[in-house]
Order: sequence, then C-alpha cells, then structure tokens
Amino acid sequence: MAPSLVQVRQATGSFSQALTAPTTAGNCVVACIFAYATTNVTISVPGVTLGGVNDNFGGLASSQSAFAGGATMFTSIWADPGCSGGVITVAATVTNGTAGTIGGIVVMEWAGLATANVLDQSSTNNGTGTSWSSGSTPATAYPAEAVIGAAMVNGNVTGPGSPWTDYLVGPSGNKPGAAGQMVTSATGAQSFAGTQSASAVWAAAVVTLAPPPPPRPNLFLSQAVKRAASW
Repeated sequence: MAPSLVQVRQATGSFSQALTAPTTAGNCVVACIFAYATTNVTISVPGVTLGGVNDNFGGLASSQSAFAGGATMFTSIWADPGCSGGVITVAATVTNGTAGTIGGIVVMEWAGLATANVLDQSSTNNGTGTSWSSGSTPATAYPAEAVIGAAMVNGNVTGPGSPWTDYLVGPSGNKPGAAGQMVTSATGAQSFAGTQSASAVWAAAVVTLAPPPPPRPNLFLSQAVKRAASW
C-alpha cells in the first residue's frame, strides 16, 4: 500500500495547530516548523508534542540560514511514526526563534508509513538568492515513499508545484514558509526547491519517509514446505 495523506492543517503566528479530526493510532504525524530571529542566534526545536506528550516524535531534518538583512530563517521537519490515536493538537517548542507574524507550523497525518524508523533519506541546505533548494537526497530505498519538504525564506515564497502539493505559511501577501508533500512511484533522489520574491537568506529541508518493511518470511513454514516437497 502506498503512503496516503489523511489530513493537513497549517497555522501562521503559532507553533501549535489542531488537526481537523483525531489521529488514527499507528499513523504518522509530520510537523514542519517555520521560525525566524532578528538577531544572530542559533535556533533549535527541543521537542514536538502530540496532545501534550512527546509520543514518538523525533527530529528528521533542520536547516538555518545565515544572519543577513536583519533576519535568520529556520525550518525543521519532525515525525511521530506509529502515533497515538484520538489526539488533535500538535505543538512545537522553539528556542531562540519566533513564529511572530510570518512563521508557523504545518501538520500532516499520513497512513501507510512505517511505525518506527520511518526516515529513509534527507537533505538540508541554506543560502542567499531568489532561488532556494533543499539539495538532493540519496536515492530512496522504496518506489512508493512520502516526500516532505519545508523552506523558510525572507520574502514571499513560491513552492515547486506539481507533482508537489504546497502549503504556505504567512500573512496575506507575504508568505515566507512553504511545506510540500508528494508520493513517489519509483526510487530516486528527491529535492524541494522554488523561488522567493527578492534576493535574501533562506533555509530548506526535505525528507523521504518509508513504508512499512516487507513481512519477514516464515522460515519454519518454508523449511516444512521444502521437506514436504522432497517426500
């Protein structure tokens, strides 16, 4: 079964967001976090919670820009594989960074992903300019994987477009944060890239999330079949 997106919601000006419907136990919740600072500091995400507890959340990839033009931009992708069921609210704790009026969070719930060790590949990048890119991951291990991208720019962002579905974070007319998702149909390298309205600093990341591993063969049954065939 290929991974499938169950639901997605986004918030601007907050690192907390409630999903539309309660989570289904065993699914994977993904959080893309967008923050900035107006001083030269190191931004980090110490943790993300589902319904106020860590559950299985872990950080997959984070990227921070240089400090230029009076701003430092930051994005981070976290995942909660094999999540608890019946929960709605996802919240991130951010150190040295703010959501302010332009940062925020995008929360997704996925079905058909591994319930542990969900990260397959990742890539992060940062720079200055009107174009931005996470850089390319190594080739994915499975044909059908969920690919999640996130970018925080110091301007108005444009995401990569089809086959990506983009979700923008920010006030009307100025959306610096972009999350994106797609499902692959073949193995290969993946990247998340786009443009911004003016030359400025940016930070971007991309991860690929694996489906459940194939079932292990029943060695006892296989040996029994072989013995029966030899009789």
